[in-house]
Amino acid sequence: MKTYNIFTNQDDALPLGKADFLFLTSSSADESAQQDQINASEFLLHGTFTTQPASLTNPYAPLNITRAVHTLCGFSALELLEIDPKRSAKDAKEIFGMGMELGKSYDLKGTYLILCANAAPYINQNREKIVSLADKTKRFELLSPKENAIEIFCAGFLMQASRRFHIVLAQEVQMLNALLLADMLREDVLMRLKDANITLITPKAYKEFSLLSYIPHCVWSDCDFEDMQSSHNLDQHFGVHTALAYGQNAALDEQKLLEEMEYIFYSL
Repeated sequence: MKTYNIFTNQDDALPLGKADFLFLTSSSADESAQQDQINASEFLLHGTFTTQPASLTNPYAPLNITRAVHTLCGFSALELLEIDPKRSAKDAKEIFGMGMELGKSYDLKGTYLILCANAAPYINQNREKIVSLADKTKRFELLSPKENAIEIFCAGFLMQASRRFHIVLAQEVQMLNALLLADMLREDVLMRLKDANITLITPKAYKEFSLLSYIPHCVWSDCDFEDMQSSHNLDQHFGVHTALAYGQNAALDEQKLLEEMEYIFYSL
């Protein structure tokens, strides 16, 4: 396993110590996708499930890798939070406020937080909409409480939580959306996040980085399992690359991780 800074290609790392892992899901997904999120979350948290998640197809599945890292290295906390805009908020500003409240009150058990979210079906449209807000006013009114719920919530959360502790953003596409949104809304709420306390897990620099008022700390972590077939290429669901970087910090042996992944999967 290797973790490096994407701008310099030099070795880099997550903060030292244990991390809380907070996994966000949204009830705005369709019914079948929402049920699969529940099954995946159940497996991530407890290593069991009622129905096997669609993404858990082989030992190298990202969901299985993150679970194996937790089994061997142990996050200080592993929690699930569902964002339900239909039940808990009427508009984007309320969802943002909910995120800020959690950012102020979140009870950190470890030394830093890993924040991960499920991939929304309209993530690319969300990026386009958020980028279009750069030269607009009354931005909250232009955001959708349904389609942008997780990004809005995370933006509010980052505003407050980054003032208290370091946060590693584990799902690059959605979390970059949240970073862009938090930065654009700083004039609307007269507050900005503490960017020194933010790390984004991403394999590349995005052109949208130029819209941020700071240069984000970006790292990437990968592995090279000899038994891994080309069809098992890793994607970023379930914070898998963040989990690999976390394992590297804990001096986790790659072979031991591979054995645990296979043990968990074939024991299902």
